[in-house]
Parts: sequence; structure tokens; C-alpha cells
Amino acid sequence: MRRTNLDMQAIASRVSTAFSTLRFSKGDLKMMGHLLEPLREELSTRTAYGRRRYPMYLVGYAQGLTDAEYRRIMQYEVEFVYRHPETKVIYSTHYGSSHRSTEEFYDRQAGSELNDYEAAHVWKGTDKAFNGWEPVWRKRETLEDAA
Repeated sequence: MRRTNLDMQAIASRVSTAFSTLRFSKGDLKMMGHLLEPLREELSTRTAYGRRRYPMYLVGYAQGLTDAEYRRIMQYEVEFVYRHPETKVIYSTHYGSSHRSTEEFYDRQAGSELNDYEAAHVWKGTDKAFNGWEPVWRKRETLEDAA
């Protein structure tokens, strides 16, 4: 059975399709990896003699397209937000966001309260996290507390 080799146009099409799907579904980083995995696997295949099936410049080309799309998402399509751990109210650092503004904290000189919140990049206009919710400040245990 003969294999169809990918060219630059096919690689660009696959990357574009993966990111279009990611944008449409407002997916996360795990979904992005899942969508791009078939392309990565194909580009890393080898011939029966152990040689790479695709030259490294095509692998680099695919990675460059992926990096450019990822940067476009981070710059234009997601926003950094904080979320209250109990009430789940979201506060955004972005001007013109649909979420409440972090300026509420800074106006009353209480910006350090945000250290107790969770943070993530979310798709603009939604509460769907692109990179997952994580605590802003992880409390460090001292050796006495751990013992």
C-alpha cells in the first residue's frame, strides 16, 4: 500500500483545520494537543530502512505554523482573568471585557486579595478556560509544617 506524503500545503491545511476546530469549540490546551497529535505522528514516521519520511524543514514548518496560531490565540482571542474560589465570580484584567474588572480591587487598594483567587486565560466573552484554572499563590509550607 502506497503512502501519501504530506507537502507544505497539506500541513498548513491540517494545522488550520485543527485551530479552526479549537476556536469553534472554545477548547483548551489538552484539546489542542489532541487535534495536532495525528499530524505530529505522521511527521515523525520513518521508512522501513529507519530514515525519516519527512525532512526536518517540514517538521519545523508545521511547528512554526502551530506556534503562530497559538500566539494569535493568546494575543487576540483569550484574556487573563481571576476567579473567586467560592463564588466563581470572574474578574478580568482586560479593558472592555464582559467580566467584572480587577480595577475594583485596585481602586480600594486591595489588589493583594487576588493572590487568594484562581487564575486562567479564558476565551473572550466566556468562562471557558484555555489553559486551566490554577491558584494564583501556592502557599509554601515550612519544614516545621510539613513535619
